Amino acid sequence: MKLIRFIFLGLFVFFIGLATFLAEDIWFPASQRYQFSPGSLESQIQLDINKLTKNGHLPKAIFELEKVYILDQRKGKAQLNGKDLSSRVFKPNSNGNFELQIEIFDTQDSDPNSTANFPIVQFSLFDKKSKNKIWELSRQYKY
Repeated sequence: MKLIRFIFLGLFVFFIGLATFLAEDIWFPASQRYQFSPGSLESQIQLDINKLTKNGHLPKAIFELEKVYILDQRKGKAQLNGKDLSSRVFKPNSNGNFELQIEIFDTQDSDPNSTANFPIVQFSLFDKKSKNKIWELSRQYKY
């Protein structure tokens, strides 16, 4: 009798774990989970863009990108992983009508001995044909 209880308890725990594993994509879609190391600049940008998208604060053109250019202007810092950021967060396609330029600048901390990083990230959206800037957003991240 104890063996049967033990088997049923084991099966119950197994099926709860399996259901949680399978339902993870429903509760936490891949676009909302960390795809970069937590706390990195890339992950902060990804979470911020996902939140702006969810709240409807991004123009529709941001989803019609042909190219994403990343210009990391920081001196002596690890460069942003531009290829991963553009493919995982913005998902450009060859039929897009717009280009996104992302510039990253250093800021000076008031304490010269501080190791905190507060880069400013400037997002600029351009019409591919006219080369006119049609939208921009600046954010400051702390990591």
